[in-house]
Amino acid sequence: MSITSANAVILLTVPGIIPVAVQLSAFAADDIFDSDEVDMAETKMGVDGKLSGGLVFAKTPWNVTFQADSPSIAMFEAWDGYQQSNTEVFPGQAVVTLTGVGRAYTMINGYLVRGKRLPDAKRLLEPRKFRIDWQQIIPVPVGIAG
Repeated sequence: MSITSANAVILLTVPGIIPVAVQLSAFAADDIFDSDEVDMAETKMGVDGKLSGGLVFAKTPWNVTFQADSPSIAMFEAWDGYQQSNTEVFPGQAVVTLTGVGRAYTMINGYLVRGKRLPDAKRLLEPRKFRIDWQQIIPVPVGIAG
């Protein structure tokens, strides 16, 4: 089993803007995507020493990073531009498949909330990062290669 990220596959749709799933490509070399930790439950300790807990719904922030010449950037620019011109937000959906570890993640109801509208220009154009906040991420097992 391999834990390489090189074979990660990410499909994205944004109904009304990107209606057919498109595979993202040309990720930054050292930073394809990352997500933040989220609170999954909340607990309270009673005065008698009994711990109680409850479910807490939390968005999952997810950052995806592309090389400056990635064709996928045009999709994020279109998503952002469409929202700006319509003064509305449009939620997307995605599926991330990590073949080496036999997992896929269905990402539901995500909003584009942050991004670089142009690359930083240094000796070379720098990668661009975009952030989507997902309502829910559901892990699903998939076949493991070799």
